[in-house]
Amino acid sequence: MKFIKWSFIALSIVAALLIIAGLLAPKESNIKRSVVINKDKATIYNILSDFHRMVEWSPWAKLDPACTYEYSGKPAEVGHSFNWKGNNDVGSGKMTLTALSPDQELSYTLQFVEPFESNADGKWLLKDTVGATAVTWTFHSQFGFVERIFMLFVDMDNMLGSDFENGLLALKEVAENSKPDMVVQEINFTPAIYIGKRMKLSFAEVDSALFSKTYQELGAAFGKNNAQMTGAPVSIAYGWDLTTQTADLAPAFPVASDKGRWDGFDVIRINDTKALAIDFYGPYNQTEKAHVFMEKYISEKGISVQEYSIEEYLTDPASANYDYSKVLTRIIYFPK
Repeated sequence: MKFIKWSFIALSIVAALLIIAGLLAPKESNIKRSVVINKDKATIYNILSDFHRMVEWSPWAKLDPACTYEYSGKPAEVGHSFNWKGNNDVGSGKMTLTALSPDQELSYTLQFVEPFESNADGKWLLKDTVGATAVTWTFHSQFGFVERIFMLFVDMDNMLGSDFENGLLALKEVAENSKPDMVVQEINFTPAIYIGKRMKLSFAEVDSALFSKTYQELGAAFGKNNAQMTGAPVSIAYGWDLTTQTADLAPAFPVASDKGRWDGFDVIRINDTKALAIDFYGPYNQTEKAHVFMEKYISEKGISVQEYSIEEYLTDPASANYDYSKVLTRIIYFPK
């Protein structure tokens, strides 16, 4: 009986010590590392906001070259995510973009499944420095009661900090060696005929659903007229009014001739032969950057342009497996 008594006392003491340890142990961990990258914020933001590109710089991708990835959602949009499944070094889980401030900040969550279940969140913060960008990577995780006891003997910052440092250095190399995001080219433009639907809409109405619906209607009209597209689909913009928050634009298809019945559509002729163009690689919702770059260029050069411009969608995202770093949109302006 004495043995049972003392065993019970010993177990009670151990249990009490574990409870005390759990209460005193750290409940969370925060890791923070920074690096200065000799590249503009837009270039770095484009890399970070596209999870397809994480394998280029992630410190953990090298631990398992055979790791498999499944992507969902569009880059640079909330909800963009990827699932990974790899060896014992990387385990499995999911990473999801949860908040975005273009060229400024990106937030994400992590759901670890293997080797154990846990959740964490983090951020990338981008700030201008003289001729460069300061990138700060933060990581925050909270611990359950049992994990807290383990944390008494582990320094998470010391254990994982070097991984974040190596990741930032790899990101720096990728960003600094990337080709310039945008270059204005002088091109010869072949006069073209477009069949489109010109609309005046609020900014809120201009989305992928609008373009998809209009392009489907155009496709049906082309079928009825036995017409063939002579190039990639486009959007012709006539104006963006920031005061009224409205856009004047026309999703359109190029065609060799306007013969046929085009009820409900507009026949648009662009007769210019000289143009300025930017080849933009990235998600459609980021083409505004190319327009801003172009407008700055023509302002600095004192160039007067026509009221209309064209976005020519040269790459089908599906053909690029939705890797938007390979999706090309040509932005075209026409000098007067």
